[in-house]
Amino acid sequence: MFDNSGFTDMNYPVIRDIIAKTQPDYWQLLQPNDIFVYFVESKNGQDRCEHLVSMIRELRKSSVTFKTVGFASSVDRFVFETSWLGKIKSQPIGNTSKVCELARVDSSN
Repeated sequence: MFDNSGFTDMNYPVIRDIIAKTQPDYWQLLQPNDIFVYFVESKNGQDRCEHLVSMIRELRKSSVTFKTVGFASSVDRFVFETSWLGKIKSQPIGNTSKVCELARVDSSN
């Protein structure tokens, strides 16, 4: 996700709660403008990702505060470290440049 004006005290808590509801395998606010959310490839992961996308779309329609929030999704390969319970421990490593660009374009529409 990307917000042209940066995530603020007004929009970040709402976005954070929506992300938490979808139970991603990992997510992180990386800059004031970028949030990365990861779902491990599986039927359940795909369903949770689609649910997140639909919730963000609805949020953008419902309030001017969220009109500048852009998002994009991509299926790609990443390297990550897991705990012995299979939880992702730190930000996955991989090429995110294309999905970042798509989210930036989406935020300006």
